[in-house]
Amino acid sequence: MHKFKLVSKFLIIILSFSFSNVFALHWHQKITVNNNKSGEVRLIYSTANSEINANGFFNSIPFADDKIRATYTSDNNTIHSVNVRKSSDSTFANVLIKFKDIQQLITASGFSKAKITWYKNEDSTVFMYNQDKTTDFQSGSKISFVFELPSTEILRTSGIKDNDNTVMYGVKSENMANGPVFYVVFKNSEESKNSASDNDESYNEKESGRCGLFGIEMPIIFGFSMLLLRIRFKK
Repeated sequence: MHKFKLVSKFLIIILSFSFSNVFALHWHQKITVNNNKSGEVRLIYSTANSEINANGFFNSIPFADDKIRATYTSDNNTIHSVNVRKSSDSTFANVLIKFKDIQQLITASGFSKAKITWYKNEDSTVFMYNQDKTTDFQSGSKISFVFELPSTEILRTSGIKDNDNTVMYGVKSENMANGPVFYVVFKNSEESKNSASDNDESYNEKESGRCGLFGIEMPIIFGFSMLLLRIRFKK
């Protein structure tokens, strides 16, 4: 039953992309993360053929097989499958990317301007995905982000819980220009508790040069982030 539900949602996404306004850029991104921070990204997106330039891009978004592979591949990220379909008026892309470490997703140029935080303490993990600011999404675009996490208990989130371990966001095109922030706190599973935790953020510091979140700074920073989110999504 659960698999049937997921297949049904996938078909709805494809149909909505196929029959909606082809002059807008439509985007669906789903990230699934495992306990060890590996996982996959599913990208489904489309736009009008007239909006795609001779090099196979809509601004910075690729619509040609070779451009897609070059944009989303890195030492951390591997393209598992690419399906590009072109009709008389629009082009549709369906891409599956496997990654070793969610925090190193940004090593591919297609994700390089995103900011990803994965902070694990003894009982819970804080996950934040800050999408890069972009003006690619015109009015009328359909935009969604989904995060499937390695826990059956979501403690706090700025999104909508779809089931025990999945959070969904529908984003307005104008909010993409501000760089939306997606925020989830989830309870660690027993398997996750047995894995290394304190080194997760320090590893990311070495790789990206960003500061970690420790002690009293965490609730202050994330509280401020939640305030910004409320202000942004009220607009």
